[in-house]
Amino acid sequence: MEKIKKFKKSLILCVLLVVVKPLLMGTTAFAVTDGGGPADAIPIDITFETESFSIAVGESKELLVRELYSDGSLGEILDNEDEYLSFEIDDESVATVSENGVLEGVSPGETTVIAHIMYDYVAEATVIVEEEQAIPVGISFEQEIYSLEVGETVDVVVRELYSDGSLGEALSVEQYYLEFNVEDDSVATVSFLGELQGIAPGETTITVDAGHGYSAEGMIVVAEEDVDPGPVGSKVIFDGVETNVEPGETYTIPGTTASIILPDDLPDGVSLLIEELSEEMKVSLMEGSTFEIAGSIYQYTLINESGLEFEGSFTLLYSYNPEEYEEDDVSIYYYNGEDEEWEHKGGIVDAENGIVALEVDHFSIYGLLAEVQEEEESTEEEEEDSSDENGKEEEEKGEDVDGDELPNTATSMYTFLFIGFVIMAVGAAVLFMKRKRVEV
Repeated sequence: MEKIKKFKKSLILCVLLVVVKPLLMGTTAFAVTDGGGPADAIPIDITFETESFSIAVGESKELLVRELYSDGSLGEILDNEDEYLSFEIDDESVATVSENGVLEGVSPGETTVIAHIMYDYVAEATVIVEEEQAIPVGISFEQEIYSLEVGETVDVVVRELYSDGSLGEALSVEQYYLEFNVEDDSVATVSFLGELQGIAPGETTITVDAGHGYSAEGMIVVAEEDVDPGPVGSKVIFDGVETNVEPGETYTIPGTTASIILPDDLPDGVSLLIEELSEEMKVSLMEGSTFEIAGSIYQYTLINESGLEFEGSFTLLYSYNPEEYEEDDVSIYYYNGEDEEWEHKGGIVDAENGIVALEVDHFSIYGLLAEVQEEEESTEEEEEDSSDENGKEEEEKGEDVDGDELPNTATSMYTFLFIGFVIMAVGAAVLFMKRKRVEV
């Protein structure tokens, strides 16, 4: 505040000296000194410390405003927080400036920043905003995932990681003292020079340490030898691993023939996550349905952080055993989570190769299913029919018995014999009692 007041007083004095004094004295207002400039330099305006400012997108810089003297020299720096000093900028889409004179780059381009005191004294400067300069911020493996077979060896490459996500030059193991480590050496091993070797089928992680807080982590997937690589020209996507994908490419899960073909207009920077459902989850979703799993069931998730739209569709490819299922038995189904039921989507069946293809426009849970064969039900029906027939035959036999008179083939001989035995027993008992009385 005091500086601004002093500045105004000096400016008034300057006007008096420059205009009034020559009129009164009829002489020039300036006396040349040994320095080559006016002897009595006074402040006449304000100016930025430089005529232009170059900053990067996202970069901030405090602006400095100074007094401008009559001899062209610069005076003291003015206080940016002074209430009489204010700032503005022409194009805020290129850069912004705060009320305290802090400049910040927004997007590449050029604009003008203005400082003024009560709009009486104005200073202008050019602002040039450039693309953000990428700088090294760490290290990274050249590949996010290293895929190899048992016994196969691969050289691991480590590169500089820049602030814009790009990778720089490869780092020398000897020069940067890189140290490698594999979490599970029963799956894979790595030498001190970064040579990776598959030991047994499985997954594990690899880490590298370059000191000074710089480290990186990657994934290792080891498959059995001679694993079916999927369709010719297809790329690899691992089960449960989020992977950056490219438009128009075909991706296959190693060890399976389950594949997906991506649309040609898929935006850049999109990643895909494919997860095979656990056995427990499969049982849960299939419970109460009339289907059985003919191939596999996967959950598909598309990560599109850019939000850019596309019109193309995705093609799902599932495989099945042609010897076990007929062409008309298999179809691709979509699981409706709201209704908790499987919805038929169909698909084009290649019976010769055992593949079903289906175009979809959204992702969720899809599976290759087949209708359960009704063998048990048909067996039960046959048994019921058989029992019904037997019952009818018995009823018919019964009707025959009741309706016709049978021939009389019985005999009374056994009756007479029984009566004779009874009479003999009674006679013997009477005789025994009489003898008993005589003896008494």
